[in-house]
Amino acid sequence: MPLPIIAWGLAIAVSVYGAKKAYDLYSEAQEESKARDRQQLEEEELRMKEQKAREDQEKLSKAKDEIADFELLWKKRFESLLLVDSNIWMNREYDNFFKELEWIMQNFSSCIKMSSVQFDEIINLKNLDYEHPKSKLARCALSRIEYFQNINLIEIIPMDINAKKGAYADPDIIEILIDSLSRNPAMTLISDDRELRIRANQIMKDKQANDFKSITGQEIFDLIKKYHLNIDFVS
Repeated sequence: MPLPIIAWGLAIAVSVYGAKKAYDLYSEAQEESKARDRQQLEEEELRMKEQKAREDQEKLSKAKDEIADFELLWKKRFESLLLVDSNIWMNREYDNFFKELEWIMQNFSSCIKMSSVQFDEIINLKNLDYEHPKSKLARCALSRIEYFQNINLIEIIPMDINAKKGAYADPDIIEILIDSLSRNPAMTLISDDRELRIRANQIMKDKQANDFKSITGQEIFDLIKKYHLNIDFVS
């Protein structure tokens, strides 16, 4: 075979070998790069999982602390004297409030106390002209009261045979608080009536009732709702 042909063949073989070697090196580099990318991705996913686990643990710990704080402040109150003013029962916007109130009262074995004077006040408002705004609100209140009565979450004391004309609940609510000083470890008034809250706060302070608290419907709703969410989260 002529020498030029042999040299040409060798050159082609060397060229092919070099190209294959270069391709192999390129492929190897690509695989190493992909492996590094996969490793970085796995490490990032692991960091994210660990971060989420830490955040979940922190949320769980915070929820448990908030549950303990709420129960420390409120469990005794719901198990003791609980008064709910008429303006709460008559507030049409409080459907969610009463759902949360029912939930926590059943959990804490609570019972709302309502005087017959307060009940009669609502009855007198119900007896106004049927289309009167306060008559409508009173009927809303009576529907809620009856529901709570049927599930044993309210007690009307003492219930009279007939409604008293001109019944006015505010003084009676304060009298109940005063009469209950020696019988209840804690007393709570839920009312949206600022004047009643101020009057009750001062009178109970004068009576040295350290465990009395007045609170608005929205305030107690927010507290119960947060507690409810925490309980669901921890469960």
